[in-house]
Amino acid sequence: MTSNKLWIIVPLVTIMLLFGVIMGNQTPAAQTIAPKEPVLAAVQIESLFDGLVQRAEAKAEIDDLKDEITAERDARQAAIAKMEEEFRGAADPDRQEELVDTITLEKLKLQFWYQEAEAELEVEKALRLQHIYMKISEAIGELASAQGYDLVILDDSAQEPEFDRDSRIPGQVQILQQIASRKVLYRNPAIDITNDLITRMNNKFRAR
Repeated sequence: MTSNKLWIIVPLVTIMLLFGVIMGNQTPAAQTIAPKEPVLAAVQIESLFDGLVQRAEAKAEIDDLKDEITAERDARQAAIAKMEEEFRGAADPDRQEELVDTITLEKLKLQFWYQEAEAELEVEKALRLQHIYMKISEAIGELASAQGYDLVILDDSAQEPEFDRDSRIPGQVQILQQIASRKVLYRNPAIDITNDLITRMNNKFRAR
């Protein structure tokens, strides 16, 4: 009877020992697995924009459009001034009346054209800015993938709060609003990738 009990107890003890060994081997391994620390990078957006060839080219294109609008406006104003001069020298009342109608119409046309031209110019500015931002986002993704960055943040820590003395909003309120909207108060210079991003984007843009 005793031998039968021992036969039953021994396998149970063996199973419990094996279970303990297995659990003992698994517990340290589970404890050593820790979440991966994220790799961070930062970009100074103002410095980035200032360093991009694409942005400089877009600004030059906008300046050309402004010059075209200004030249067209000046030409129309000169034509109106010429008609006004003719009106002052005209002796025929019918001609004067005709010139008054023409001058009034041309001034209205100039006003509406200029408003439309300014609106179109703002659209062109927005489109170019949107395109540059999309290229920046694309380049950041490529650089992050190549360098193993998990998160790229917008670094605004270098921007000093300023206030407009001519604004109706008190200067203290202006400063507090800027501080409240600040995203980064400090970042390690080692994680700044602004220059790398500028170089990457300029090389790609020049290689078009």
